[in-house]
Amino acid sequence: MKVDRNLIRNLARTADILNTINGGMSQTTIKIHNSEQEWLIKVKTPGVDLDNLRLEVLDNHLYIHQMMEIDQNSSEKAPYVISMIPLIRQINIDAISATFEDGWTVIKLPFDEMVNGQERQIKIERR
Repeated sequence: MKVDRNLIRNLARTADILNTINGGMSQTTIKIHNSEQEWLIKVKTPGVDLDNLRLEVLDNHLYIHQMMEIDQNSSEKAPYVISMIPLIRQINIDAISATFEDGWTVIKLPFDEMVNGQERQIKIERR
């Protein structure tokens, strides 16, 4: 019996939507590319509004988290860590940039042999 690939793809999307509707969360996709000049990290966070997505460098790690409401009756939000990526010392923290393109948050982490790490928050620019 031959199975249609589109059928499988549509079933997977439906399961993800039902999981989200029933209180679950969609799976985050993270792709990391390494070159001689930089790391390029692509993050897809289905169902997360860009205004609730935060990027932060702390203790030599890149934290990707979303701000979630504590409860429905409060406007307070708490961070939910999506991913924590350890950083090497050669990354120039001050030059890290992030953009939002075609549903992906693209984070560029350029190398600089003269730096030794620090902390900062990274603003995500819309494109």
